[in-house]
Amino acid sequence: MNFQLYVEEFGLTPDVQRYVNDKNAIYVDINNRVFYTYPVKGLKKFVEIVYESAMAMIFDLENKKTICKTVVVEPNTKEALMTEENIDIEIIEAKGRQLFPLVRVGQRVDKYSRLCYIVTRKYEVRVLKSFNRGIVFYIGEVFPRERKALYIIIIGEENVIKLARAS
Repeated sequence: MNFQLYVEEFGLTPDVQRYVNDKNAIYVDINNRVFYTYPVKGLKKFVEIVYESAMAMIFDLENKKTICKTVVVEPNTKEALMTEENIDIEIIEAKGRQLFPLVRVGQRVDKYSRLCYIVTRKYEVRVLKSFNRGIVFYIGEVFPRERKALYIIIIGEENVIKLARAS
C-alpha cells in the first residue's frame, strides 16, 4: 500500500508515541482545507505513524469508530483525506491465500461495489463487496502464518475532509 498515515501530535499517549516517525510531519489548515509538508506557524501538526502499527491505534475495531484525527496522504499526489475522531467506520475484512484489492485509498465506493478478489485455500475465487457507500480511507495488510488478511476501512463521504497540498 502506497500511502502515509498521520495523527494529530497533540495529546499522543506514550504507548502511541513510540510508533511515531518524528522526522515526517504535515501541517494542516482545516479552515482552508490545505496541508503543508513544512512547518507553518499556527497550524495543527500531524506526525506520521508507522504503517504496520496504525490499525489498532487509529481505529476502534470493536465499536467501529475512529480514535483520533487522522490524515491519509498518498505521496506525490495533490490531495489528502482527513477524518475527525469518534466517526463511524465500516470495516471490511478479507482473508485468503491470495488477495487482490480492486480499490485504492481515496476511492468512492457504492453499496455492492467490488472491493477485492480472494483466492481461497481451495483455489476458488471469491469477490468481496462493500456493505455501504463511502470513501476508502485505509487499506491495511496483515500476514499471519497460513492466510493473508486485508482490512479496508470505509468512511461516509460526509465525514471525510479532502485537503489540497499547498504549492
